Amino acid sequence: MQRAIVVIGFLVVAAGSSPADTAPSVRVAGSYTSNWGAVVLHQHGTRITGEYEFDHGHIDGVLDGNMIRYAWHEQSGDGRGVFVAASDGELVGTWGSSDDDTNGGGWRLVPDKVAAIAR
Repeated sequence: MQRAIVVIGFLVVAAGSSPADTAPSVRVAGSYTSNWGAVVLHQHGTRITGEYEFDHGHIDGVLDGNMIRYAWHEQSGDGRGVFVAASDGELVGTWGSSDDDTNGGGWRLVPDKVAAIAR
């Protein structure tokens, strides 16, 4: 009686991906109402840019999970800040001057569709 030994090989190739290649888990593009006036955010993967009403301000940031670390710039100054995306679409965070992202105070962005429903 002959025995046959069968060897089956599997080749598993893990596709490498960098954070820039992966789709972000949170979408933040849109119009917001905030304690600093109207805000419009744009999203390209994990890169977040935007404009806000107060002092013709601009935002440039990076989304990491549900957190956005951003730099802000307006006519009278610049600084850094951080937002956390809440499950209801709000962005709740802080802004600061220079390298401190909290010493300026709070900044809350409510999506316009949510703000309209609350009225």
